[in-house]
Amino acid sequence: VFAKLEPKRIFGNEMTPITFCMIVRQFVKGFETAAPDATSFVEAMKNSTVLMVREKVMRSYEHAMKQHFKRHPRGVDAAEFETLHRCTYGRMREEFEMLHILGPETIRSETWENIDANLAELHCRFAVENARRSDRALVGCAPLAILGVFLFSMDRLSDVTCDWWSATCNELSNLLFYAQIAIAVYLGVVVYTTYNTRGKLSTIGATAELWKEMVQLIVLYSEVVHNVPGTLRSVCCVFSSGVAVKSSAR
Repeated sequence: VFAKLEPKRIFGNEMTPITFCMIVRQFVKGFETAAPDATSFVEAMKNSTVLMVREKVMRSYEHAMKQHFKRHPRGVDAAEFETLHRCTYGRMREEFEMLHILGPETIRSETWENIDANLAELHCRFAVENARRSDRALVGCAPLAILGVFLFSMDRLSDVTCDWWSATCNELSNLLFYAQIAIAVYLGVVVYTTYNTRGKLSTIGATAELWKEMVQLIVLYSEVVHNVPGTLRSVCCVFSSGVAVKSSAR
């Protein structure tokens, strides 16, 4: 039943949950004296169309930017983002021109000026989000980089301890070496791609964020490993208590 319901339209503009309360407030003002005043009613209609148009354009811009981040979760270069913003801004202007606003041309001009200021704020917010995503473009590689460091450390340790007398240890060391090479090649390709698409400064920032993430993960993994003995002791105590209870019951 509800799937067939269509949103209320005022001069062709759809009413949304966000604008509903504001529109009702505008019409309440027209009936403050218990009888509708012609001037207040027209003013309420004008303000309602302005509110719906503004909300529609803002939602369209925000939706376009969010779709862009879905396609590029690691962000894009600043110049490319500005190009995207200009294209989206142009589409929003075209969409605005097709929407209906009750009132003279001055009302449309004032409405667009207000929308333009709000779009500028949204642009700044999304630009910051894009920069943050660009700086964290390599963060997803942190676990793999930690694994590479761990394998390198184990390989060097085996060189000192057992490679010189154990054939099994020597073969394991060779396997670790090949794994290190594969990880290094993969990380190198990712960094090189980032450098080609985002430039030197963005790559340096992303690499710095990668190291920060690696340090944070190493600290987290250390805490987990440190807590493992205590967890095992607790499990053993619970298991021993259960066995003791069953034995006493028998």
